[in-house]
Parts: sequence; structure tokens; C-alpha cells
Amino acid sequence: CLLSRGLGDVYKRQVLHLILMKSLRMMMIVVVAVVMIVMVVVVAVVMIVMVVVVAVVMIVVVVVVVVVVVAFYIYR
Repeated sequence: CLLSRGLGDVYKRQVLHLILMKSLRMMMIVVVAVVMIVMVVVVAVVMIVMVVVVAVVMIVVVVVVVVVVVAFYIYR
């Protein structure tokens, strides 16, 4: 019957639409998860770089202070 075939086509389209929407949702979840992981990695790398820079600056300051103190005692 033409009417039942038309309803079947509508049902098939609804099922395909639901499958497509679920697939899109899953893809969005995966994309969001990947973006979040990348952001965490970037933040971790930036924090490590900052710690290294602070450590280098502290070492340079200590060396300068030691040189100044030694120079002060030598040339006094």
C-alpha cells in the first residue's frame, strides 16, 4: 500500500536522523575530550617552562650575589 510505504520511509528517515544525531553527539564529545587533553598538556608544559625559568633566574641571582660578596671581601 502506498500509505504504508510512505510511513515506512518516514520511519526510516527518523531512524537515520536519530543515528546521525547520536553519531554527531559522540563526535562532539570526542572533539571536546581531545581539546581538553591538549589544553591540559599545554598548561602542564607552560608550568614546567615557568618552573625552569624561575630556577634559572634564582641560580643567576645566587651566583651574582656570591660574586659580589667575594669581590667585596677581596677588594676591601
